[in-house]
Amino acid sequence: MKVRPSTKIAIGFATLLAVGFGGSKLYTQFRLSGVKLDPILSEDFCLVAISEEAKVKILSVNRMVQIVEASDDFKSSGSGGGGGADSGSIKARVPMKELLAILDGDAEGTTGLLYKLAKKENTEEPSEEAPIWSTADAEKALAGDPVLKAKLESDLNVSLDGKLPAKLNRTAFYHGIRLKVPITFDISNASGKPVQGFNTVPLKSKAMSSLYKELESKFLDADALDRFYAEYVAKNEGKSAENPADLIKSLLASGAKGEGYRKAINILKHAQVITNRKMIEGAEVTEVNSGKESSYDLSIHLTDEGAARLWKFSSEHPNTKIIVVSKKVPIAAATVGTQLNSKELVIKQIADKTLVQEAVDLVKSR
Repeated sequence: MKVRPSTKIAIGFATLLAVGFGGSKLYTQFRLSGVKLDPILSEDFCLVAISEEAKVKILSVNRMVQIVEASDDFKSSGSGGGGGADSGSIKARVPMKELLAILDGDAEGTTGLLYKLAKKENTEEPSEEAPIWSTADAEKALAGDPVLKAKLESDLNVSLDGKLPAKLNRTAFYHGIRLKVPITFDISNASGKPVQGFNTVPLKSKAMSSLYKELESKFLDADALDRFYAEYVAKNEGKSAENPADLIKSLLASGAKGEGYRKAINILKHAQVITNRKMIEGAEVTEVNSGKESSYDLSIHLTDEGAARLWKFSSEHPNTKIIVVSKKVPIAAATVGTQLNSKELVIKQIADKTLVQEAVDLVKSR
């Protein structure tokens, strides 16, 4: 399908030039009637389109592009993507590498995406030192398997009925465990099949969390830590006010489909790789000196297929967000309030020269 090559579209954080629709709505529908927006692999350079329904916001932070999940009452301004949120509170950053992995059909992105979107303030990422428990082994332990039950209680440093052992397991104190729960993303992706991965959920017993919080500002050697633990056990009469078995059962029953999963599904359903490197004919960078400091304009030349796909997505999804991704890193983005009917995109006012030059070199190396 041929798309008019003449119109240039400029998109950027501070500048957004309007472009004509190329005719009536009926004309647009006619021209795009044969265009299929089938999922494609992201490869090492791509344009990602995210519609307004995903409820995300584009920010420029320390000369870098970030995609963040916004509150439910967030409404897109329909203009450039720079600066803070126009309305609604920002909740979590959307990791582009993991998002693209799932859109590619790769399950490796599931744990990272779910953790980032579910992360609460001041929480830590699951420790690599924490023992991993599969769903099958956890269920066997809960069912009374003597070996696995004893191991789970040791890893949590509390029995399944809430009793504290006499000796402290330092790994449980510092790291807890990681519960590996199977999870499925039944969304459109390049593999053509549901993405079946795992949500790795950090879990620490309430007793260990309480003790760790009490001692986190102290610098204790092993002997001092053991003494504090002995005092903690004595003070609580060897009993913790918790039931680890119920917590684990709840996590397994829910399939770990909590807040992070709901956010991830909504974003994934409204995000798509529009063009990859096969649909980009060339790219150039131009330095722009405004008198204060230089910025950089990135020109991307699309194939007919790439331009048609971008036109179709933007025509069907007003206030589309377009993100330029190089080596899984978002380097430029904008919110576009009109249809993108062109073979050339000019993304203006990019702050980081190194990132944009690496992107251009990557396209030219094809």
